[in-house]
Amino acid sequence: MPIVIPTTLRDEIQQVRNYVKIQTELFETELETVFNVEEDAEESEILRSLLQPLVENVFVHAFRNRLSHKILIINAVRKDDLLEIEIADNGCGMSEERLSKIIGSDGMSPLQRNDGRDSLGINSVIRRIKLMYGAPYRLEIDSVPHAGTKMRLILPFRSVEKKGLEVC
Repeated sequence: MPIVIPTTLRDEIQQVRNYVKIQTELFETELETVFNVEEDAEESEILRSLLQPLVENVFVHAFRNRLSHKILIINAVRKDDLLEIEIADNGCGMSEERLSKIIGSDGMSPLQRNDGRDSLGINSVIRRIKLMYGAPYRLEIDSVPHAGTKMRLILPFRSVEKKGLEVC
């Protein structure tokens, strides 16, 4: 069994900030990025590299034909024993048919289909959530063609205990 080393939401958000900064400096023009992360949610334990594939998806697919006024919003809140993280964009959006193929609403696991590589990142996130957390935790996706997409992670809120160093 592989060893899974969790991180904090704060660290994952910093990784995403770094990724967005690189994208902005190399490729993007007219990108507005908004991070709304509640302080209470920042110390939640989360799997490493759970957010970045979703944000990469925005740059690769949602913004591919949008030349100006690109908006990426990342919200994270704690709701009782849940951590909800939303990644929203104003990109090209998706049809219900395309969305069904990606998230498997046809009753078939995305991993059981051979859709090619264009949903690999999302499938990886879905698979990791199922393996590590199980139901009722999940990735939800709402999308409207030509209006954008919202991806919502519903995860358990698990506070990371702060470990101090002992001085001898």
